[in-house]
Amino acid sequence: MPEVVKDKQTVKDLLEKFEGSQDLGFDSNEIPMVLVPVEKTKEVFKFLKNEKKYDYFNCLTSAEDDNFYISLYTLYAILDNSRRRITIRINHPKDNPKGYSVSDIYPNANWFEREAYDLMGIVYEGHPNLTRILTTDDWIGHTCRRDYKIIEPESYTNILKSEEDEHVKFGLERSNPYKKGLKD
Repeated sequence: MPEVVKDKQTVKDLLEKFEGSQDLGFDSNEIPMVLVPVEKTKEVFKFLKNEKKYDYFNCLTSAEDDNFYISLYTLYAILDNSRRRITIRINHPKDNPKGYSVSDIYPNANWFEREAYDLMGIVYEGHPNLTRILTTDDWIGHTCRRDYKIIEPESYTNILKSEEDEHVKFGLERSNPYKKGLKD
């Protein structure tokens, strides 16, 4: 893995430009991490993309601690070959886990935000299609929250069922789906 460039200047600029931001040191991959107030989300991401040239949205991870639901965004500066990376942390209060979508700034944030909504329940205002992406539309709750109660549903009402199992229909072995041929 290429060496991460510690972009101390961007961290300094974020702290000066966006009141309430905090330097959190480095994440587990030695990438600089900055905590940003939720209301500054759009401004910060526009600044990082347009002025600091962080052109690649790598991922969004959601997490939970005792007081907050958390959005962790990792951005890279690729086009200038600088190898700069930064992680932006945004805390969402547990009683109202809302944030702002950055999918209009970084289009590939779209599905990441849908995943964080589906699994953690963080609502990203301004998202063009904030719907579940991994669980069914009628799923109750958010499966990655600490307080999620695992219960066995009576039925999975939204699962499409084929009329006839393909393995049975064509006499294929279930143990090796790549094996062509009929059962003996």
